[in-house]
Amino acid sequence: MRLTAGQIDVQYFTPSHDGAGLYIVGKIAQGVMHVYDQQQKRFTPFLDGFAASVFTISPDRKWMVYADYPRHYLWRSKLDGSEKLQLTDSYAWVPQWSADSKRIVFSDW
Repeated sequence: MRLTAGQIDVQYFTPSHDGAGLYIVGKIAQGVMHVYDQQQKRFTPFLDGFAASVFTISPDRKWMVYADYPRHYLWRSKLDGSEKLQLTDSYAWVPQWSADSKRIVFSDW
């Protein structure tokens, strides 16, 4: 019988004293992008704190490529988040831009 929903990673569990319940300690991994704000001298959410596991900027500094979190599908967009395009529908890792910013190479499993 399934006791949890979603992507909770159960770390510890123990039954209640009366044996009718179960206590668990779990975690849910989350990824949120932040950028350091020089004026505020603190980290602030980047593009409203979207979730990404890997991230790289093109050599011409106009585009970014990132893997969404937790699926790790590869996306490309302008630095402001516009012109978003999903590039893969499977796990992708280690994206790298070509020197002319026209191509992206990546690893998949």
